[in-house]
Amino acid sequence: MSATLPSVRVSAPHRSYRTPVASRRPFAAAAIGLVAVEVALVLWAAPLERFLTGSAVAWLQGMGTPVARGDDGFLGWSLATISYAMPTHHFVELLIWIGAGLGGIALLALGRILSTPVRYFVILNLAVISSEAIYLLFQGHLAYSPTQFSVLMMRTMLVTWFVIPAFAATIVVLFPFRVWHVVAAILFCTSYDIALGSARYAAFVAILSHTGPILMADLYLIYGPLLDVIPMIGIFAFFLTRLSRRLEKRPGAWQWL
Repeated sequence: MSATLPSVRVSAPHRSYRTPVASRRPFAAAAIGLVAVEVALVLWAAPLERFLTGSAVAWLQGMGTPVARGDDGFLGWSLATISYAMPTHHFVELLIWIGAGLGGIALLALGRILSTPVRYFVILNLAVISSEAIYLLFQGHLAYSPTQFSVLMMRTMLVTWFVIPAFAATIVVLFPFRVWHVVAAILFCTSYDIALGSARYAAFVAILSHTGPILMADLYLIYGPLLDVIPMIGIFAFFLTRLSRRLEKRPGAWQWL
């Protein structure tokens, strides 16, 4: 009499132990695309920056903002800057900024007026502005003059042009994109960052020339280079949506998830 063996169900390894099968094509496309973009930026970043800054100066002058075009040398490039002047702050005005900032922080921290992420973001802005007002109250001036801050913004913008393509290429090779998706993502991220950096440079000058140095640190720390990375989430969400639709009929491609 033979014994019947119980059936054994073999389960797949837990997803933490699975490894995605990486294709070499996205790596090669990302490497070639990144090198091509970086070489193009080395050749044309300086004339592009001069053109965009000159356009920003013309736009600001047309809006009635007293600005002028300046010159700066950086990493062997001849670049353009925006020269502007900022109004000063009376100590009474600084006391109002400090009181309003600290009062707003207390109100938002104790109440539930806004959703938690928005509330924390507003508190961060108020904390930076209040700290800067306190510094101005005791020191009388900031460490950066308008010319120095303009040069800082311009150089930060230029360096970010080179960093964003490398960041985009590093992320895009983690997913099984098609070759043209890889190249398009790198080019799109680079293009949007060039447009964003130029528009932000002009906007910062327009704001500071009317408000004074009270918002200088807040603009640079909160809305400066940190803002360049945030829109990339939306860009890659667009490409990942197209990728998921393409692979939805290939279950094997998702076994590692």
